[in-house]
Amino acid sequence: QEEQIVDFVASDAPFAGLDPLPSSYSATLGDGSDLPSWLAFDHQTRQFSGTAAKDFVDTLNISINALDGSGEVLRNYRFNLVFENINDIPTTQDVSVSGKEDQDVVLTLDQFDFSDVDQGDTLTEVTLSTPSSGQLLVNNVEQGGEFTVTRSEIEAGLVAFRPEDNAFGDGYATVDFAVKDLSGASSETSQITFNIAADNDSAVGRPQ
Repeated sequence: QEEQIVDFVASDAPFAGLDPLPSSYSATLGDGSDLPSWLAFDHQTRQFSGTAAKDFVDTLNISINALDGSGEVLRNYRFNLVFENINDIPTTQDVSVSGKEDQDVVLTLDQFDFSDVDQGDTLTEVTLSTPSSGQLLVNNVEQGGEFTVTRSEIEAGLVAFRPEDNAFGDGYATVDFAVKDLSGASSETSQITFNIAADNDSAVGRPQ
């Protein structure tokens, strides 16, 4: 698997019956190129060792040669070393979102700043908490406690923050959130800060 320690001795069974006996061994990739820099090979014991590179997901076709004392190849055999993906948890970070007094703030995918090193992984859900002020709405229905919204709900513009009437200010409200990937793995908790700008309400004169 990716990022896993490799430590094994290749079997000597394919070299049984050789005469003369091998004096040493060599190993390359199947196309004759060198092994990856992180993969070491002991020419006497046939031991492979190293740690797969981060996010290395591939199959290595490896060729081992049994050599005589002059370096001539006595016999060759190949095998595949398969590295499977390990799902990495997604990441996000604290973000600031701007809005205006007495107006809903519709949340968008980019505001959740989803990131994942796994190729092709994507945001599927967001877990949100009750805001410190104001309301969180899904399809215009207030939500409370911890709840989850789907990617499709966000894309459809159904997830919004509503400040209290006539309320405004930088850092007006905060909401804790976490993002989820295709496997359901969740990020660490981050925070949205809502900065609400004041609206210049029309002045209302007193009757004389």
